[in-house]
Amino acid sequence: MTDETAPAKEWPAETVDAIRAAETAAQASVVNLPAGDLPGDLAAALERRVEVNLAQYDGGEIRRVGGSDSEVRKLEAPWSRRVVPAVEDTTDGDSHRRRSTKKKSTRKGQS
Repeated sequence: MTDETAPAKEWPAETVDAIRAAETAAQASVVNLPAGDLPGDLAAALERRVEVNLAQYDGGEIRRVGGSDSEVRKLEAPWSRRVVPAVEDTTDGDSHRRRSTKKKSTRKGQS
């Protein structure tokens, strides 16, 4: 039986610091950061952003990629600047959709 957990690759400290700086800036652009230290969920989201970025890093240009992770979005949701538009209820309490009119045939000679 093989071990499915591969050892984590060791990255130079400069690379990790550059990725952390890029992800910190990315996080600051999408969430409302409170004054002082980061709350636990935002700190965990930042660490996850760095992990995701390192996992995708190929040694080339450093890009901000952590925000595409679902765990990051979940952790940052309470602090997000993005406003989700309210969905209007158009069913008037009726959960069944109905056709407004019956489709008429377009063939000649049929009604």
